[in-house]
Amino acid sequence: MRVEITEVPADGSVRFVCPAGSARARWHGPARTGGWDVELDFPAAVSTWTVSDHGTGTLTGSGARTRITGRVAAFDPADGVATIEVSGSLVLVEVAPPARIQAGDWLSFTAELHLYPVDL
Repeated sequence: MRVEITEVPADGSVRFVCPAGSARARWHGPARTGGWDVELDFPAAVSTWTVSDHGTGTLTGSGARTRITGRVAAFDPADGVATIEVSGSLVLVEVAPPARIQAGDWLSFTAELHLYPVDL
């Protein structure tokens, strides 16, 4: 996902904007503002979520946790990993069992978000 880091506080987090919205996340890259291609990571399995048959890819939050909504592109109940699409970017999310989700569902959850810079 392409993000624009707008602020780098001293606590190891960043504030950023992207096509899906704006939020704060733990940053695992150089401490500077600007445009970055990043991988979104959720360090723990998501244990609480809502599912609907419609939605819009969003990413919002100002504190330690971020609200994410995306369309499920794939889900493997054997390993509990869902691939969700958020504003054109694919994100892997581990979903705690028992998960009753399927491709095409819209999944919304709140979680701690980490960003890792990537070279494309």
